[in-house]
Amino acid sequence: MPSNLFPKVQYTSLWNAQEKSKRPRLAGPKLSRNIRTDTVIIGAGFTGLSAAWLLKKKRKKFIVLEKGRVGEGASGNNSGIIWPGYIPYMYDLVHTFDYTVAKDLYEKSAEYLVLLEKVLRAAKGRCDYARTGVIALMRFNPKRDKKYREETKLCGSINIPVSYSARKPENVKIESSPTYNRYFHCKDGASFNSGKFLTFLAKKCADQLYEQSGVEKIEYVRTKNEYLIWTREGSVRAKKVILATNAYALKGIPSDFNLTRQIRQLGKTRKAKVFSSFCLATRPLSEHEKKAYSREGSPAFYTSDSFYYYGKLTTDHRLIFGGLDKFKRNSKLSFSNEERAAILKNLFRSIKKVLPKMEFLKAEDIEYFWGGFDVQTRYAIPIALEVNPGLYFGGFYDGLGALNGFGIGKTLAEMAS
Repeated sequence: MPSNLFPKVQYTSLWNAQEKSKRPRLAGPKLSRNIRTDTVIIGAGFTGLSAAWLLKKKRKKFIVLEKGRVGEGASGNNSGIIWPGYIPYMYDLVHTFDYTVAKDLYEKSAEYLVLLEKVLRAAKGRCDYARTGVIALMRFNPKRDKKYREETKLCGSINIPVSYSARKPENVKIESSPTYNRYFHCKDGASFNSGKFLTFLAKKCADQLYEQSGVEKIEYVRTKNEYLIWTREGSVRAKKVILATNAYALKGIPSDFNLTRQIRQLGKTRKAKVFSSFCLATRPLSEHEKKAYSREGSPAFYTSDSFYYYGKLTTDHRLIFGGLDKFKRNSKLSFSNEERAAILKNLFRSIKKVLPKMEFLKAEDIEYFWGGFDVQTRYAIPIALEVNPGLYFGGFYDGLGALNGFGIGKTLAEMAS
């Protein structure tokens, strides 16, 4: 897509671009024959490859079907920021449900982080993982002030290290706008290169991975208690199916499985809402320019505004800056070239609002721009459920799929084992 204002920009994620240039992308074969296995995983993102990792360790028979290439979906088009928890804070969950529910959910998220770090250790530093911390930048509001003070106590009750104050934490000197005067710091927040991580996971199940093998139909053969899954050129018979395509799976599930009805019965949502989020990445910054982001450390951040932004520095010193988009989606879940150009322009202008010392950045310094859609449920909590006998679905990560998507993959694999 041509752009006069941003002459160097590539409309692809930084992660996928770096993986493509540094080493060949996995070239898994297409499924072009009829096979039988125990479990079929549909989707090779965080959730699907996490499930594959666990099934491989348990020596289960499975295959993974990916409609495109590994990393082309939401998992390869994120910011690479990991923050434990959910869109609703513990405070929100306590007031919506009760303390026990909130405690269980947040302890589950902490468990996901432990698992993720275990897998990352096996990658031996190849995924640029670091516990940088994540800090929320916000403006003082009496009602919000009370909420975050209570949040600090709630998280402390289950040993989640957070802090809230009118001063920036001593080791987090992010150069944010002076209009932000309250700071909520999650010390367990982290950063990583999602492209490298996806490639690492995919290589671990390379013999079971079929790329460019989008599922066209799923049929439940009730008399045999098994599923018949068709792709364009082949088919699979399996006793169990893991749908790991986030909410996009809703389009491909036969209506008689009643997935939408089951989700509503669980109280997770009245109606799933789709939102879009976009990121840009700059050229590598010099040592002097990096100090315009942070004088000490390299924390990730997000703002608590209704139109919130987020960002971080990568290991090669690029600024990643992202935000939720205000544009109304169309029925095809896509944007025109003109809409994308307008989003990039608005996002670039917003850098100086949040990080005023980055005003030296020019349009030609922007090298990558990417984004996509996600689904938000009523309570913004991910789910894992058995839709039909042997058919498992996980999704609704509300933009926090790097951790929760990975963790739900583990849950789905355990359910299918």
